[in-house]
Amino acid sequence: MRLTFNPESGELSPLADDRPTASPIHEVNGKVFAPPAMSWRDVLLRPLRASDYEYVQTAETTGELAARWRFHGATPGPQEWVERTFAGVLAQYLVFTSPSAPPIGIVTAYEAHFEHGHAKLAAARLAEDERSPAMIVAVSLLIRHVFACWNLRKLYMDVPEYNLAQFESLIGRYFQEEGRLVDHVYFGGQYWDQVTLALYRDAWPEIERRILPEA
Repeated sequence: MRLTFNPESGELSPLADDRPTASPIHEVNGKVFAPPAMSWRDVLLRPLRASDYEYVQTAETTGELAARWRFHGATPGPQEWVERTFAGVLAQYLVFTSPSAPPIGIVTAYEAHFEHGHAKLAAARLAEDERSPAMIVAVSLLIRHVFACWNLRKLYMDVPEYNLAQFESLIGRYFQEEGRLVDHVYFGGQYWDQVTLALYRDAWPEIERRILPEA
């Protein structure tokens, strides 16, 4: 199934006439319990397994992603990679668009501060030739999961200036710029700003309706 994202309206829509995957809904003592679905149409989130480690580590430490993503050009050994990959993680999932194909990306919620009501998000494409808006769906599924499971009021993304173009259509519409550390990140012989983007819980229901429509 193909997806299309309209950067002008900020809306994601399918190019196929199918329906989203529904969550099980239960009523308990007059209250509704509906676990957040970890899939939407053909996009599925699944936790990392030990059998995924070699593939994901290779994807994260080779090609363009090696410099853009969390290790910034470093090549940690297998044990160090596992420790750093799961350090401070609240929830972390691989992104699939086909059960028979390798994951196309990874999404992470980490550094949760429950006393202050916020956590951080990160996302990366593992497949360099994957240009589907499926990663927008994947990040949205993670956000829905986090807001459903924990009483957090906002989620941050720390984005180096050289990665901002990937979020250009979302800034100001879904994510708001809350801070900027000037000349904070070094890469390629120069310093770059690091921008902190924030998504607020009270804005999320409307965003969810637009990106993850039920019909």
